[in-house]
Amino acid sequence: MKVYYTSENKMYVTDIKSEPKEFISQKIETYKKNISEIRQKSEWKHSGTGAAFTGTLRNPSDNEELNAYVCGLTAAPDGRLIYSVLTGEVGGLYYKSENGDENHITAAQNFQPLK
Repeated sequence: MKVYYTSENKMYVTDIKSEPKEFISQKIETYKKNISEIRQKSEWKHSGTGAAFTGTLRNPSDNEELNAYVCGLTAAPDGRLIYSVLTGEVGGLYYKSENGDENHITAAQNFQPLK
């Protein structure tokens, strides 16, 4: 019997005879990379005394990258993993094959997999 579970935004599959196999969400990794690049490009707007004066100073602990979650996980009959993700305001369903290929099923701003 295989057991599928999530932990710390990663997905795992295991059975009683083997170590867990880890799967990483490409959607979350891409989201984190994009947020990081956007922040780096606009960092000058949100740092220093000018930003403090205009009220746009950004707290370094404001980490939008943490606003991405693997919300659920299941296995399809053909062996693919189907999982839901919430990245910022956008939720979606994705599937991942055992070789790591990933595609989206659906994604939308009003899709809330946590509710």
